[in-house]
Amino acid sequence: MPARQVQQMVGEEIWNGYFKFTVERNPWDRQVSLYYHRTGKRHRNIDFETFVSSQIYRALHVVKLNNYDIYSINGEVAVDYVLRYENLAEDFQKVLDILGIEERVTLDNFRANWRKTRRDYREYYNSHTRDLIARWYRREIEAFDYKF
Repeated sequence: MPARQVQQMVGEEIWNGYFKFTVERNPWDRQVSLYYHRTGKRHRNIDFETFVSSQIYRALHVVKLNNYDIYSINGEVAVDYVLRYENLAEDFQKVLDILGIEERVTLDNFRANWRKTRRDYREYYNSHTRDLIARWYRREIEAFDYKF
């Protein structure tokens, strides 16, 4: 549920009284994971460039994740802390520290079965697809200084 809807549902007092956090991920890396997730095991004949570039495929399938719209209000980050997926365990410990939770928690490393290879995300891109993703996720890239 987008932050704006949560804020409206719970009211200003509760919204402002709670600590709110989210997780963001390097958009180029996230897009490769989304490719594997959306194409699934049945559609592996669709290459990455077709997945992100083809107007027909984009019309039939959700190929973009608008995370920024979920945790922002009026284009501004509306949560108190953004964990970076690339540093998830460390950032989660920071959240626990902020909340005054002394117990140390270890996050297990669960991986979905969609992506069989661990190739670097950069290997999936050419200049066209790299720039396309940069346009789609410009806000996240600028807000969190992500680099390709």
